[in-house]
Amino acid sequence: MLVADSLFAARPFLPPGFGRIAPTLLVPIGQAALLIGARVNANHPIPKQTTIAIVLFHAFALTAFYLLDPSSSWRRVVNGVVWASLAYFSYRALRESHPVFWRSTTAPAKVFAAHAGFHVFRTIFALLPITKDSGSMGTAVDIMGDLEVSFFMVALFVGLLISHRQHRNEQLSSALAEVKNALRTPSHLCMV
Repeated sequence: MLVADSLFAARPFLPPGFGRIAPTLLVPIGQAALLIGARVNANHPIPKQTTIAIVLFHAFALTAFYLLDPSSSWRRVVNGVVWASLAYFSYRALRESHPVFWRSTTAPAKVFAAHAGFHVFRTIFALLPITKDSGSMGTAVDIMGDLEVSFFMVALFVGLLISHRQHRNEQLSSALAEVKNALRTPSHLCMV
């Protein structure tokens, strides 16, 4: 995702095809990796074939849009649907994991839910006639999306750090309670 952000920023200096396709495609690749991590965290099977199919579909769609109609609003729609879907499935996986990953305000599951919601909003915005008729509105939607990747990654990593710290504290508190309980139990009962 860091590479995608860097390429988004460098897009004006990159060859047109590479600048339009590569950074955009790196986003679902990064999101697929995050989805796999969320599924592993929830002890769910890893959807390898599905994630590969989504990334290949997105690569095909991006290439087709670039070759046929680079300014099409449908390119933004496809991006939004792919990105929102991956974020939503990551949210669902984390909702089925330990509560520290979805309970608090800064929990990673809530970051993924907000990310999915942002892309649904962005997709709807891309379908509005004002976006299609005005090049500057289309550019504004693109800039919003480019900035969102950075905000999403920062929020996700902060949420993950906080959640992992909370999870580790809960584990340590539980272990400490077990040790204290064992020390309170008379030794003749421990041998039974």
